[in-house]
Amino acid sequence: MWRGARLRTSCKVELDATGGSNYLDMGTTQLLSVPYALHAGGVDCPTVSMLGDTLKQANGCFVIIPGLSAANGGCLDLDQDGFYDRPGCNTLVDCNDNAGFINPGAFEECATEVDEDCNGIVDDNPNEAAWYAWHPDADGDSYGNAAITINACAQPPGHVLNDDDCDDSNANIFPGNGCSTFCTPAEVAWVDANFIFYKESLMSAFSTCIFEPSPESCIQFTLEGMGIPLSQECNTCGIGWVNCLQQECLTACVVSSESCEACMLSAGCTANMLLCFGLVDADADGVPAGSGATTTMRPSIRALRRSATRSTTTATGRSTRATCATLVRTTMPMALRPAMAIVTTAT
Repeated sequence: MWRGARLRTSCKVELDATGGSNYLDMGTTQLLSVPYALHAGGVDCPTVSMLGDTLKQANGCFVIIPGLSAANGGCLDLDQDGFYDRPGCNTLVDCNDNAGFINPGAFEECATEVDEDCNGIVDDNPNEAAWYAWHPDADGDSYGNAAITINACAQPPGHVLNDDDCDDSNANIFPGNGCSTFCTPAEVAWVDANFIFYKESLMSAFSTCIFEPSPESCIQFTLEGMGIPLSQECNTCGIGWVNCLQQECLTACVVSSESCEACMLSAGCTANMLLCFGLVDADADGVPAGSGATTTMRPSIRALRRSATRSTTTATGRSTRATCATLVRTTMPMALRPAMAIVTTAT
C-alpha cells in the first residue's frame, strides 16, 4: 500500500511492499497527474509514466513511478538491454530479461538453438552469409560425412558441423578410433597390427636418409622397398613422427633405445603419430591396442648410431670417427642444422 500528501506539484510517497501499514519514506517526486490518480471508485486512473515501477492503490488504481521499488510488479529491465519484461511498458516485450543479448532488437545467430530476437523461432536468420555448412551423421557417432554438405542456419536433423568421419556407415569408426585423415581404413588396420614393425622401418629409413638432400622422399622410397603397404599420403603420419624425433629426441635416440622411447613419449611424437593414424593408445605406452608388442627398437637405434658416426681419413692416412657435430656442419642442409643438436664423443 502507499499513501501520498500533495505538495503543490509534488507527491511525497511512502511505501509498504507487504501491503501493511509500516510505511517507508521513498522521498518526494514531481507528479503533476497524481491528483487525478488519487480519485477512487470506478474512475479511470491515468498514469504518471509508462516506464518504471508500478505502485498500486487500495482502490485498484495505480500509478507508475520511475526508479522506485518493483515490489508491486512494475516494468522491469533486469538485463539493461532497453527492453522491458511485459506489455504496457512502451517497448516490445523482452522474452528473456536475464540475458542482454536476447531481446526484440537483437541479431539472430545461427546454430545456437536460441531465439535471440524474441520472434518465437530459433535459428531463423535469413541471411545466407551467416549460415553454416552441415554434414550428415548417418551412423550417429557425432562425426559428419565430408562428401555431403547442406547450408542452413538451423541444424538439420541428423546433421553435424564437423566433416571428420572417414566411414559414416560404421559407428565404431571415427577420429581417434580407426579413422585417419590421410589413410584408408585398410592402411589404418595394417598399421594397427604392425605398429612396432612400422616404427622400426621408419627408424631404419631415417637412419639411411638422414643426410639425403630430400630425406622425406628418400624415406618414402626406402619404406616402399621394405614392403610397407602405405601410400605416400598415409606415410605423412610417419614422416611427422620422424620430424619430431629429429627435432626433439635425436640426441636421446643416439644414447639408448630406452631414452629414445622416453623422449618420444614425453615430446608427444608417438602420440601425435597415433592420432594421425586414428589409433587409440588407452594406456599411453606408445603402442595402439592392436599391436600388443614391446616398444623397444634396438636394431634401429644401432642403425642410427652408425649413421651418426662416419669414418673419415686424415691427411696422414689415420682412420678416425667424425663426431655428429662435425657431420652437421659439413653434411646437413642448412635448414636442418639448427634441429640437429647432437654431441657425441669421437673415438
